[in-house]
Amino acid sequence: MNQRHRVLWIFLSACFLGSGSAARAQTVSPSRIAAPLAGLLANPETTEVCAIEGVPGASIIGSPIALPVGVLRVHLAPAQGWALVEQAPAGTLGVMTFSGIQPGSVIPIDNAMSAPDIVSFSPVGKSAVVVSNAAAMLQVLTRLDSTPELTMQTAISGLGEVSAAAVSDDGTSTVALTSDGRVFLLSSTQTPQSIFQAVSPVGLSFLPGQPAVAIVDGGAATISVIDGLNSAPFTRIGMPGPSLSGDSVLVQASSDAQSLFVAANGGTSAYRIGLANQSVLTLAVPASLSQLERLRGGDIFLFSANPGEAAWLLLSDGPNFSVAFAQWTGGHEARRVPPMPPQGRR
Repeated sequence: MNQRHRVLWIFLSACFLGSGSAARAQTVSPSRIAAPLAGLLANPETTEVCAIEGVPGASIIGSPIALPVGVLRVHLAPAQGWALVEQAPAGTLGVMTFSGIQPGSVIPIDNAMSAPDIVSFSPVGKSAVVVSNAAAMLQVLTRLDSTPELTMQTAISGLGEVSAAAVSDDGTSTVALTSDGRVFLLSSTQTPQSIFQAVSPVGLSFLPGQPAVAIVDGGAATISVIDGLNSAPFTRIGMPGPSLSGDSVLVQASSDAQSLFVAANGGTSAYRIGLANQSVLTLAVPASLSQLERLRGGDIFLFSANPGEAAWLLLSDGPNFSVAFAQWTGGHEARRVPPMPPQGRR
């Protein structure tokens, strides 16, 4: 066999073997890692994190993901590319990234508090505010997507109990809500500035990329957007909102900052509030709302995730506002999934 024929024979043999390997690979079951990923689900009472596999409307809850040794609790950031985690033995804070469902190692954050009462992320998750009422301390953590660091720390002993907090994407503006409905603008160098007085229940969220916080006053049935928090605060929007009851209000801003998603904690109605046209769209949901955690791929939020039951998702896409569920596939029988509710109405 001459050299030219020998090279041709080797090439054809390699192609044959490669196609055989590909054919064999197609006959094996796809791995969980290769499955489409709608998002992650963290149980706040345990160390468990599970994948929501599939796409919204056709998804299941996978088995718990193996996490690094010593992780006690996981706080998933919006879009879930990373998380703040508490580690043994004292609950010290660090950042853990996710590549799909594969967790990375934990990066400690120097001087960050341990076992905070409140962990709240900025709209895109690059910054977070953490609060300890016992230590009367609030901290702002930034650069969570790269090199996390503590950039602001301030005492909150003069405010009373802090029930919620929020921070802007760049980490330069921080607000705290007290149990008596006062909203304060905080910094490490100035006295806390009162910017709002609400009637309980209350919820708040910064708008993406803006020094502006939206405050949903469920008791007064109003929505306010206070802008200019990095200079001179002013009320940019004041409009009617839904009347809400309960102990707190869940609030998330849309990715384009044009809408708010609002619900009473424990309620069975969700609202999409148009900030520009001051519209209110109401949607009845089939499970009590206990959270509004942004998943991957746009304005998709996890709103109910009880162990052993289906997880429920809130979906917003253009004019559509609806719910979907991810079926639980554990070893025990899951709660029967009720029929899908009709689409939201104005």
